[in-house]
Parts: sequence; structure tokens; C-alpha cells
Amino acid sequence: MFCRTIRAGNTNLLNHRPRTATWRISTRKMATATATASGSKVYLSASECKPEFYLPGISEKSAQRASELLQENHEKHHIFFNESGFHNHIAHHLLTVFALNASPEQIQKHYDDNKSYQRPPQPVETDVIEDMSDPKRFQKFLGDEKYYNDYLKYFQKEIDAKGWENVLNEYLFGGDERAEAVLVRMFAGEMPLL
Repeated sequence: MFCRTIRAGNTNLLNHRPRTATWRISTRKMATATATASGSKVYLSASECKPEFYLPGISEKSAQRASELLQENHEKHHIFFNESGFHNHIAHHLLTVFALNASPEQIQKHYDDNKSYQRPPQPVETDVIEDMSDPKRFQKFLGDEKYYNDYLKYFQKEIDAKGWENVLNEYLFGGDERAEAVLVRMFAGEMPLL
């Protein structure tokens, strides 16, 4: 297992000041059949790659519960909790209370407080996911919320095939028209990937 911090320079689109974004990612190489993260599997650990800001004493039980609930949220809920495009913030809540050394019960309570009003994900369209492999067709689906789950499945597949580092570089920093369209949506504050 090793941790990486990625720093990606960009320009703030509103005031053109240089900014730096930081991601802390845990990559774990496993020889045995223990838990690991993938493009579609959430895995947190109390002993590996601590969050940037955290309170000491995070337990493995809390990490396990947070992982399970993040996975459930990932599988059962849409990124928007209503038709007006209001974002599902369960992942933010769970990761924050996890970093603040919450017990498994406290993590569960925060999840339960927010799950009742979430929308289910839309069905995946396999032909759309296949079309996304073509850079020109990839952009055809941008801006339409109904394709969110298709993009999610597409990127899970890409991460599993290429690794998160290569996918990040290709789809955010690749410099082509497709990467620019995704990068603008990530940093402009407008509906990510939509």
C-alpha cells in the first residue's frame, strides 16, 4: 500500500488566479483476499492515508461502517436528490464525520438522517456507455442529467482498466476538446459532468 498526493495546477475561471487542487488517494496492492478499493468499490482504512484534516483515534470499525455506507450511497442514490439539481451530499457528510473520529453508530445516524429524501439512480444504457468510448460521442451526452449513471459506469470501467491516475490525466488534463469540456465542468461550479 502506498499513498499519493496529486497536485494539479489550474486557473480559476472567474478571476484567473492560479489555484492548486490536492487529492489524497490510497492505492493498495494486495496479495491476499482482503478489502481493496476499485473504480466501483469504496474502501477506507483507519490506519492508511489519513484525511488531510482529522482527529486522532479513528477506528477500523468506523472506517468499515463509513465504507459500507458510502458504497450503499454510491449504488442506491443519484447524485442529485431532486429534479432541480440539488446535490446528494451524503459522501461529504460521512467523510467529514469519519475524519472527526465519529463512532460507527454516529456515522450510521448521519447516513440515516439524509437517505430518506435521495433519488434512486437511473437505469444504465449499455449502448450509451459504449458510445462514450468515442471522444466525439462522449461529449454528446454532456449536460444531460439523465446520463449521469451512464457516465458513472463508464468511468468505473475506465478506472478499472487504466487506473485512476491515467483516467485523471486523460479526462481532466489531456488537453483535448473532451478533457477541456470535463475540466470546465469540474471547476466552474456548474453541475459536474452535466
